[in-house]
Amino acid sequence: LFSGYNTLKFDEPVLAQNLAQNLQHPDITTARNRTNGQANGRMDIMQLVRAATVYTPGVLCLTILNDMGTPSLSLGNVAQQNGVKLAPEDAHDAMNDVKATLGVAKMLKKTAPDLWRQMMLMSNVEGVNSFLAANTVFTVHDASYGRTRSAAVTSVIERASDNTQLLFNLALDPAPYMAMSVDDLAAHMRRKYLRDDSKPQPFILSDKKLQPILMPLSASDPVLDAKF
Repeated sequence: LFSGYNTLKFDEPVLAQNLAQNLQHPDITTARNRTNGQANGRMDIMQLVRAATVYTPGVLCLTILNDMGTPSLSLGNVAQQNGVKLAPEDAHDAMNDVKATLGVAKMLKKTAPDLWRQMMLMSNVEGVNSFLAANTVFTVHDASYGRTRSAAVTSVIERASDNTQLLFNLALDPAPYMAMSVDDLAAHMRRKYLRDDSKPQPFILSDKKLQPILMPLSASDPVLDAKF
């Protein structure tokens, strides 16, 4: 299991590129063990912090805000506010990030063990598939592209070419979409994604390779409307 902080969308692609340029296997963090077939996993501690902010409110102290007025999730700010002590000589050193990441990870594992176990399951595609097979309805939290949203969803279909799962937002009535033809549905989806994203969207794309934040209903009370 390879772990870091904010690594899935930056460090991982850089690592893969450098491995490829040096004639090494570029997908080492997701490769399979040739002896037992087990897939490696990737755990981004920043994803755990994101999940903790909505599914275990109060576990983290996040009073420092960013320029958009939302809690800052930078590693330094998260570590500083949550009791991760670093020696002065560690400042401005690459090892500082490693120690801070390890400290935040240990703190979350201790204070939110159920969240930790669930996000461990999400660390590879096989774990995500196991969760989808066992849960017809669940919740998802998405914090990509500067937006933050949570919804109760059900899985619709996998886009096998890139391990992306299409989810349907159960805050909306599925009947009108089930009655559409394939062409009408595709056209409707294209129009939806071009509209104001502040409105509820019927479909959510979840990349199973990027440790998605998927939670069973039993752990989803903080993000469910009372009427659900």
